Amino acid sequence: MVRKGLKPNHTKEKSPKYLKKEQVCLFFLFLKTEKINLNQYEMTLFMI
Repeated sequence: MVRKGLKPNHTKEKSPKYLKKEQVCLFFLFLKTEKINLNQYEMTLFMI
């Protein structure tokens, strides 16, 4: 999936860390505002 023209380190390092931080923040906000049950919680975890 990595094209030779792109730098693997740049794409590999930048996106996962940034996305993870963003998603985790949104996820916890979501947990706080919506009291969700275990099934939805597990499904959300799989999506992250």
